[in-house]
Amino acid sequence: MQPIVLKVANASGFSDYQNGIEPENPNNILAEDLGNLSQLGNPNEPFLSRVLSFINTGGRGVFSSKSVLKFNHLETNNSIENSLFYEK
Repeated sequence: MQPIVLKVANASGFSDYQNGIEPENPNNILAEDLGNLSQLGNPNEPFLSRVLSFINTGGRGVFSSKSVLKFNHLETNNSIENSLFYEK
């Protein structure tokens, strides 16, 4: 069995998306409040509320910022990123 390998590039040929896509406007970022993870599908949940607002109005609006816990990426030494697995 071989892993599925995929490389995606934009119209300009840029394909270095390993760390995600940088936001166009850093002031328009909504941080996740790890102390308030609402029920999935709750329209009052901050991310879903923002998406529904964008869909309904077509605009990003103005969102208040509040103190939230920052979610940091966990680095590990046991990466399987470049490993090949097969079944015997």
